[in-house]
Amino acid sequence: FIGKSLAEAINFHKPKKVLFVGGVASNTLLRAYFEKEIDAKTYFASAELSCDNAVGIAELCRKAFM
Repeated sequence: FIGKSLAEAINFHKPKKVLFVGGVASNTLLRAYFEKEIDAKTYFASAELSCDNAVGIAELCRKAFM
């Protein structure tokens, strides 16, 4: 399970905050798992902007530059 490996790696490095974007952010099972298993504060991009990375990046750029 990729979630377990990722959670272990994150906890090993002990960051204060972790941001998930893309497919991970739109997957409700992974979101729930990471919120429970990761010691750091977790943040997730909105699901509607995370199903397609291009949409999320375009929205971030629009907000930043327009």
